[in-house]
Amino acid sequence: MALETRMADILKEQNLNQKELSSLLGLSQGYMSGILKGRNKNLSPSTAMLIEEKFGYATEWVLTGQTPKYKRRLSEEQKQLIAQVETLEEKEVRAVLAFIRILGELRPPCQENGQK
Repeated sequence: MALETRMADILKEQNLNQKELSSLLGLSQGYMSGILKGRNKNLSPSTAMLIEEKFGYATEWVLTGQTPKYKRRLSEEQKQLIAQVETLEEKEVRAVLAFIRILGELRPPCQENGQK
């Protein structure tokens, strides 16, 4: 999978536009446009690490396309959830995302970051 495809996946999965992602990563919009159009074939390891930190995509996947795609291993339930979400229409995805955000807001502070 080419870098432009991986970056397009990140945009789509994170519900960001090119300008937002460029800003979050400290890249110029022109450089990001070049990546998405296949003109710029390289991304620095530090930018790939920032993507991992901010969004959870494995640095190696961002740089090379080698799996796993995500920083941590997903449980079978998480994989099933992702597979189901990938079949949803955009309106349904937004509804699921809103529900997840509400769940996060309802979580007691002691349960953040996996603590119980």
